[in-house]
Amino acid sequence: MAPHSRKRAPHVALILALLLTLPVLVAVSVHAASMYIFGTDNPSLTSPTESTYIDNLLNWINNAAKYGTHGVSSTVVDTGVTSAQILSAASSASGPALLFFVGHGYYETITVATGTYTMYYIVDNNEQRVYDEDIYEQTAVGRFHLVFLHSCYQGHVIGGVFKIGDSYYHYGMPQAWLHTSFLSSDGYGSPDYSGYVFIGWRNVAPFLSSDILGTDDTLYRFIGNFYDSLFGYYTVAAPSVNKALDYASQKVFGDGINYGDSPLYKGFVLGGIQTKMVVYGDGSYDGW
Repeated sequence: MAPHSRKRAPHVALILALLLTLPVLVAVSVHAASMYIFGTDNPSLTSPTESTYIDNLLNWINNAAKYGTHGVSSTVVDTGVTSAQILSAASSASGPALLFFVGHGYYETITVATGTYTMYYIVDNNEQRVYDEDIYEQTAVGRFHLVFLHSCYQGHVIGGVFKIGDSYYHYGMPQAWLHTSFLSSDGYGSPDYSGYVFIGWRNVAPFLSSDILGTDDTLYRFIGNFYDSLFGYYTVAAPSVNKALDYASQKVFGDGINYGDSPLYKGFVLGGIQTKMVVYGDGSYDGW
């Protein structure tokens, strides 16, 4: 019986050879989160070159969010977003939701009996303004956890409230989207562990196509690499927003230059105006 038993026994070397030919499966951790990816590529709002950069960046972010190993369950992409779509996302997104917007932004000063206040707005593809107060009215606590507005002045303040007559008005885009003003003013260097993050610009925001700070396509590459790292697309997924910022900084400014060492964090002059990218809230966040 012994020889017969040996003939039935599997050959160990053959099994090992077969195992080595099997494809290696990479675990994909898809989270029950939604990602809104909005931009305004209307040539009347910007140059044809910038419009192309906007379209390409939104596609880059969408691929990272959908196919990264740390991606989200659904994405909504529109390169010609309208005010109605922006407000609809604010009111109907299921938390934890993430949002990226690239387009024009500015502010408007209002003087009333109690003082002078500043309202901030972004501009849709039809040149319609979407104010912080309009967005605040549509959002709710716990809906959006990571919002990145690549627009001028939208990170100038975290936010607050003022009163006209019997009505209260909320200002500041971070507060409008995250529905809270209790955010660390330096979410990168001193995260508040709240689970809410806002990234924006204190003053003017560079064009995606601009070659600034000694690099080419500076913000286009920074933002694309940030989301590549955040979602684990063609790279190891970063364990936090801060780590993704570090990865993007090193890809753009060179090895060893983390976000905290970069001119984006420290500030720089653009068109005669001192500006910087700001991170409010919780840079340690990774809960989407």
